[in-house]
Amino acid sequence: QRLVAAAQEAAQLAQGDVVSAKMTFNGLIRESRSRPVLCGAYLGLGDCQVKELGNSKTPEGLREALENYLRAVILQFPAEGDPKDAHQTAHLNAAKCAEDLMALANAKKDQKSVDGYRTIARDLYQDLQSTYRGTDAARKAAEFSRRLAGAAAP
Repeated sequence: QRLVAAAQEAAQLAQGDVVSAKMTFNGLIRESRSRPVLCGAYLGLGDCQVKELGNSKTPEGLREALENYLRAVILQFPAEGDPKDAHQTAHLNAAKCAEDLMALANAKKDQKSVDGYRTIARDLYQDLQSTYRGTDAARKAAEFSRRLAGAAAP
């Protein structure tokens, strides 16, 4: 039942109803104890925050989205037999947020933050590759990781 509600909210999010989606995701977080539901809800909240930012990304907004993605990745690790798709997507989206934060820090010439966010993105990509070997998400992570390493080269 909660998975159906989460799926419906994801569909609303795709259609642009971010406010309603956020309300439902927050409700799922308050009420559910199911790891797959919580993982999907935190992923959905992160997606809502990124969608709200649009092209006007701010460090505060991206950090808020990153925090929700990391809650999905770290706190809601799927148990044996649980669906893994939301967890894999949360890894990729968290790493993308870290890369976006890295770009903002680079524009401000804040090398310490650039290095920190690069490390977060790299570690997320590596964790995804080692945890989910052979999946599409792992292949994407390998590709993004190579791009990230190339961007770091002098």
